[in-house]
Amino acid sequence: MGLRDYLAAQTDIEHFDAEVARERREIADVPGREVAEVESVLRGYGPLGEPLVRVRRAITADRDRWVEFLMRFERGIEGPVPRRALTSAFTIGGASIVGGLMPLVPYMLVQVVADAMM
Repeated sequence: MGLRDYLAAQTDIEHFDAEVARERREIADVPGREVAEVESVLRGYGPLGEPLVRVRRAITADRDRWVEFLMRFERGIEGPVPRRALTSAFTIGGASIVGGLMPLVPYMLVQVVADAMM
């Protein structure tokens, strides 16, 4: 179970990295459409006219900030937490071992099987 959780976390990281690469490509290939996406997201928060343009310019002035904004607010994807995969693997793996041992403890402590079942 720990290995499964580790692999799931690794898959999340790979998915995030692939989406970031895709956003970077789209910004390079069709920047006008990506600017329109930023404005569309921002309109949902209320700014219109000049305030909207100023905020959009501030976001699109830096590519890293632009990509981060689109990932978070357009795609709804947060960056992966470092070391989550390893921490999850040990947590789930350890819990599975403890949970699996609990029903076996009486059989390890008592020599007569019938007594252990009681």
